[in-house]
Amino acid sequence: MSSPRTVWDGPETVSEGFSDGFARADTRPKRRVLGCAAGTRGREMDEDRIEIAMANDLGELSSVAERIEAFCAAADVEPGVAYAVNLALDELLTNIVSYGYTDDAAHVIGIAVRRDGGTLAVTIVDDSVEYDPRQVPETDTDAPLHERDPGGLGLLLVNSMMDSVDYRREDGRNVTVLTKGPAAD
Repeated sequence: MSSPRTVWDGPETVSEGFSDGFARADTRPKRRVLGCAAGTRGREMDEDRIEIAMANDLGELSSVAERIEAFCAAADVEPGVAYAVNLALDELLTNIVSYGYTDDAAHVIGIAVRRDGGTLAVTIVDDSVEYDPRQVPETDTDAPLHERDPGGLGLLLVNSMMDSVDYRREDGRNVTVLTKGPAAD
């Protein structure tokens, strides 16, 4: 197990509450020491909400997925909803880390998941380049694989699996909000 490491030293945006769907900035100077091994750290978790801070490191994705799975299990979230949310998060976080930063500096990606009945609302806040995940490139899914341009299928999947995908750029940060509820009977 590795020792804790500092991945952020300075002002930090912290998502609080999300009862109205908006992130709020807390710019008090902080030094965040992220945990061992995967480095993700939950800022807060209760039966209806979990907040996770993740460094821009693909190695942290599995830890985020495990924390979301544990939260969903403890909150009695329908397995299909939990699976869809984790799959969408994996795709979006992979894109943010892989393509969103133009430097090698450490960045913090904030993830908040809130349960409202059987529905999950997921907010992702990052300081990567501006990118709206609703803007899915046209992809001919009927064309043979060798005739398709690479990319775009992950975002197509995210947008089709979620009940809603909302995006805004706020104070130099991307704020993406996903919702997913149980299938209608």
